Amino acid sequence: MIDRQAPGTNGSGGFDLRLLGPAELRIDDRVVPLGGTIPTGVLAYLALNRERAVPTEVLADRLAKGKEADPPDVHVAIWKLRQALSAQSVRHEDILVNTRGSGFRLVLDESCCDVFRFRAARAAANDAVAAGEYRKAAELYRRALREGRGTPLSNLPDFNFIFGERSQLENDLQACLEARIDADIETDPRTELIGELTALTHDEVMQVRERLWAQLATVQYLNARQADALTTLRRARAILGEVEGIDPGPELVELERKIHQREPLRPQRIRPIHMPTTVARDAAQTSGRLQLDDGTTFLVSKPVFTIGRHPDNDLELDDAQASREHAKILQSAIGLIIRDLDSTNGVFVDDKRINQTATIKDKTVIRIGTTSMVFHQD
Repeated sequence: MIDRQAPGTNGSGGFDLRLLGPAELRIDDRVVPLGGTIPTGVLAYLALNRERAVPTEVLADRLAKGKEADPPDVHVAIWKLRQALSAQSVRHEDILVNTRGSGFRLVLDESCCDVFRFRAARAAANDAVAAGEYRKAAELYRRALREGRGTPLSNLPDFNFIFGERSQLENDLQACLEARIDADIETDPRTELIGELTALTHDEVMQVRERLWAQLATVQYLNARQADALTTLRRARAILGEVEGIDPGPELVELERKIHQREPLRPQRIRPIHMPTTVARDAAQTSGRLQLDDGTTFLVSKPVFTIGRHPDNDLELDDAQASREHAKILQSAIGLIIRDLDSTNGVFVDDKRINQTATIKDKTVIRIGTTSMVFHQD
C-alpha cells in the first residue's frame, strides 16, 4: 500500500490525490499530468471505490457521458495512468492492481487522498463530540474542512458517475460545516458567528439547509436579539417555500415557538455526523419503478436512467412536448435525483417545476411534457 512518503517519489511531498476540488494527482507537491480527463476520471472513481475491485465494464459505463455516448477504452486510460506514474518513479503495479477478470482496484493509503483525510478528521471530531469535548471537536471539524478546495471533481466532464459522487462529497462538506458551527455554538455562541451564518444563509446553495437557519436564529437569540431571530425564521419559511416548495421542519417550528415565547434556550445539543466511508449504495434507496398513467412500469436501477423522446432513452416518451433528451434520474448519496437536461418545457415534480435538480422518493409524481408518472420505491 502506498503512503505519502512512498518509495521513489523523491522529496518530502509524497503522493497526494486530491478530489475535494479539481481532481489532480500531486507528487512532491507537483501536479502530475495524467494524459487527459478520462485517465483522471478513472483514478478518481477507483479512489472513491478504494480497495474494491471495479469490473472493467462497470468502469467504462461510469466514465461514459450519457447513454448514447460510446464508453471510453478503460485499458488505454489505465495504460496512460501507469505511464504517468512510471515517469514519476512510482511503482504503478503496487497501486493499480489488475484483478484478472474482476477489473481494477486502487491500493491507496488513506493519508494519500484528501477525501479520506477529511473523513478521518471528521470521525475524530465525532468522537470528541461524543466525549463532550466541543472545543476539540470544532478544531477537528476545521481540520477536515481545510481539505476542501471548492467544488469536488470540478475539472472533470459530465461522466455518468460525476453528478452522484459530487453531490455526496458536497453534502459531506456542508454537513461538516454545520457540525463545526454546532460545536462553536456549544463552546461559545459569540456574535462573530452571526456574520458567518448570515452570509451562508444568503448563499444560493446553502440557503435551503434548514440547520443553518436554526443555527443563525439560535445564536441571535442567545445574544439577546429575539426580534432578529424571529425575522430569520420568517425568512427561512419564505425561502424554503419559494425555492423548495416545502414548509419548515419540526426543528425550526419548535425553535420559533420557544423564541416567540421567550423560553430559555440552550445551544442545540449537537450530534456526531456519520457519513458513508465508501460510495457503496443501499440498493433499496437507489432503485424503484416509474409507473405511467396507463399502468406501464419501468425499472429504475441503473446509475443513470434517461427519459426523453429519442428511442435510445431508457424511457422513450411518445410526447411532442418532451425533448429528445429531457431528463435523467441519477443515484446519489441522498437517494435518487432527477435532473432536467436543459429541456424546453421543464420537469415538474409534485406539480412544481424544478430548478435543474430535485430528489424523488416513494409516490413522487413527475411530469414531463404532457406525460405524468409516479415513482414507487422498491
